[in-house]
Amino acid sequence: MAKKRNSKRKHSQIKELINKSKSITQDAIDSPKIQSATMTDLSVKDVNELQNALEAAVKQTETKIDKASVHGMAEVIESLSTLRGALDAFVSPNILRGWVFSHEGANLRVRIIAGSSILGETPVNITRPDLMHLNNGPTGWRLETECQLSGQEFLALAETIRVVILDESSNMIGQIPIWNKLLERLMAENSEALALEEKEIA
Repeated sequence: MAKKRNSKRKHSQIKELINKSKSITQDAIDSPKIQSATMTDLSVKDVNELQNALEAAVKQTETKIDKASVHGMAEVIESLSTLRGALDAFVSPNILRGWVFSHEGANLRVRIIAGSSILGETPVNITRPDLMHLNNGPTGWRLETECQLSGQEFLALAETIRVVILDESSNMIGQIPIWNKLLERLMAENSEALALEEKEIA
């Protein structure tokens, strides 16, 4: 009987503590005075019981993930992991080069988009010796665009550029990035050009 009363008392204390915690604002929680008061009011056993009660509540309210959704997500992740490549060269004023490898099959095409404008489209039909470990067939591509850009102008557009990969039915299978080292090189060249201009002006 005594054990039952103690259990009810502990349950009541925990419930009261939870109710009190809901009314405490973040500012109050940050107050050392409040922190010391709440900690001294609780024994180690109280804290353990509160933690167990909260963990049980979390388990009961946990969202169940639909297995079909998880399976679908896994397929998307798998398809993304099989697509590799980069736009890794820009030769001013209008030549873009890069590579792409995918398990989706051969006859891939690359479409370059800047903002809402299509700069061009080209097949993946160049064999690159540096990428033979990925595929014995073609992995490289080269696109000559109609618009002409300086290195500085390419850098300005870089954030809006998307390199889209298409399969043989012109369906998009993913995107590849602009190689970071290409951007770093162009930024360095741009900085050098600006420094030379400043010297000439001086």
